[in-house]
Amino acid sequence: MRTRLGRELNVFLLGGAMLLAGCGNKGPSIIPVSGTVTTTDGKPLDKIRVEFHPMDVGDSSTAVTDAEGKFVLQTLQDQKDGAVSGSHRVVLYDTTLVQKYVPVRQAENIDVTEGRKSRIASKYMDKMATPIQVSVSTDSHEFALEVEPYTAPAKKVAPPTGELDSSDPRNAPSAE
Repeated sequence: MRTRLGRELNVFLLGGAMLLAGCGNKGPSIIPVSGTVTTTDGKPLDKIRVEFHPMDVGDSSTAVTDAEGKFVLQTLQDQKDGAVSGSHRVVLYDTTLVQKYVPVRQAENIDVTEGRKSRIASKYMDKMATPIQVSVSTDSHEFALEVEPYTAPAKKVAPPTGELDSSDPRNAPSAE
């Protein structure tokens, strides 16, 4: 009886070891990634949150730029330095606008963003629409991200009083 129990235990332990050995693949490799974020005129941008989102599989990575616009990515889930290898969409946020209100006294807040605009174009803030896509590999892991500044949408100016804007279809002559 002892030998039968011993054999069953050995088979169980051997099977468990084989199962664990097969689970050794931990997904895509993590590659150290760094870079800079600058405006189109070369000015470094500080306090920009940089996010690399894999287009295939794996954990996203993030960093915040320093005073020289430099960043070093770290994975969100495991806090490992770098990003997974492969293609990524890059999303950028101006963190100077993240905290809108600063508490001053009880029930009194100051809006620190009032009158301020993002320093980067809004197109970089949408994961699906961002124009920045990069490929991370052992050969490509240092990125210089050059971004356009924010531009306010064009405002329609109302015509002076008494004059009609002929390009506006509402001002077209009626067919009566």
